[in-house]
Amino acid sequence: MTVKDGIGAGLVLDGRLHRGTTGLAGEIAHVSVRDDGPLCLCGNRGCLATVYRNGPQLIDEIQTAYGLPITFEDMQSLAAHGDTGVRRILTDLGRTIGRPLADLAVLLNPDAIVIDGALGPAARYVVDGVREAVDRHAPPMISEALVVRPGTLGDNAQLLARVALARERHHEELLGDDHD
Repeated sequence: MTVKDGIGAGLVLDGRLHRGTTGLAGEIAHVSVRDDGPLCLCGNRGCLATVYRNGPQLIDEIQTAYGLPITFEDMQSLAAHGDTGVRRILTDLGRTIGRPLADLAVLLNPDAIVIDGALGPAARYVVDGVREAVDRHAPPMISEALVVRPGTLGDNAQLLARVALARERHHEELLGDDHD
């Protein structure tokens, strides 16, 4: 998941990316988190994509508190220094994302949820919020076994994921393996 470029997710099942019937499996950006939220391009209301639209909305929320222009890098710096306001906003983001992830954990019982490392020092607060939501909304036998952590690929995560996906598709084409 990355807030800088928007909110997204992927499901890795048995070591393979699971795309689902329409190719949107794990697309957390279109999980509704506010019943009365704004209309989304997908036709739903209150999707994460509309609540935390492409990152700027999160940055706008932080700017409002400071009354100064804030960049993504400024937000990362404020997070690194433990700024109370930034910490609270990022933890709230983690709770918002964590609620549907808790339900997903109940359905799939994964061993890990990895939050995009491109968030840098800000990731730890999002992780804290996700952890809190999972602990609150998933049964203890599931939440206690689930690791929630920041990713380690940093800014390279999206590029490496695209390369892995392209390799997988190439492999499927070569072998005629079209099942998920």
